Amino acid sequence: MVGICPTCHRATHKYYTFWLNLHKKKDFVSYEEAYHVYEEAKSKVKRIYK
Repeated sequence: MVGICPTCHRATHKYYTFWLNLHKKKDFVSYEEAYHVYEEAKSKVKRIYK
């Protein structure tokens, strides 16, 4: 588990919701899929703040 601030935690869950809706899914099919989406969210945030 990774500790993140409340704002980042909320943003991560918003990204999960966005991604799941985009892919017409109710939930992730595996830990690996969820982890991939988490890494995708982190990389997008890093690009914004560089």
